[in-house]
Amino acid sequence: MIAQRLLLGIISFCAFAQDPRGTILGRVLDASGSAIPKATVKVVNEATGLTNASISNESGDYRAPYLNPGSYRVEAEVQGFTRLVRPGVQVRTTEIVTLDLEMKVGQVSDSVEVKAETPLLNAADVSLGQVIDQRRIEELPLFAGNAMDLVHLAPGTVNGTNLRLRKAPFNAAPSQFGTNGTGNNNNDFTIDGVVNVYSDGTAPRVAFSPPQTAIAEFKVQTSAFDASAGFSLGSNVNVTTK
Repeated sequence: MIAQRLLLGIISFCAFAQDPRGTILGRVLDASGSAIPKATVKVVNEATGLTNASISNESGDYRAPYLNPGSYRVEAEVQGFTRLVRPGVQVRTTEIVTLDLEMKVGQVSDSVEVKAETPLLNAADVSLGQVIDQRRIEELPLFAGNAMDLVHLAPGTVNGTNLRLRKAPFNAAPSQFGTNGTGNNNNDFTIDGVVNVYSDGTAPRVAFSPPQTAIAEFKVQTSAFDASAGFSLGSNVNVTTK
């Protein structure tokens, strides 16, 4: 019986955890817009060199999941077409980047590097929110050094406490905010996809606020996220550590 309860607890915990990693997906196309199957697409982390490789299917679709937040270089090659290189593709916490790759007829030994393009949009879902990047975390003034207070940079958030409670040793203040009219204490918090919430008997609160220097970035998802992003009325705050 104890083993069964433990297993159910682990399953419940995993079900409510959200993967903070992002995804790059899209189609490999020729100049006429036709799909190119069996193209090798490599997504390389520009900071670490780690590579995620995939092969486009018959519809030209490719997908590179489980990408840590950062800058990536996307490379595509297939016989009969010039090798395509697209550097500087930014992947944010939990976000899906849609990137179609248009290849030109030529030799694989040749390559085309695409630099200047329209900024990429998250067109794969309808979630609303704000990514608080490392530059903001490091350079913006923080009350008592608690980076979690930057949740208020996300549109639609409203502070629900006062300055007396906004002290670093306590997590009550960062927990008490409303999103789009949902009221206080209706938010979920995770660190690297792991649940970061405790209850003081009256409301859920942030269990641990990481030091400013330990946070790479975090995302405040305010509405229209799916079940993997939380199970409350308010927003989901997902912190990615360095």
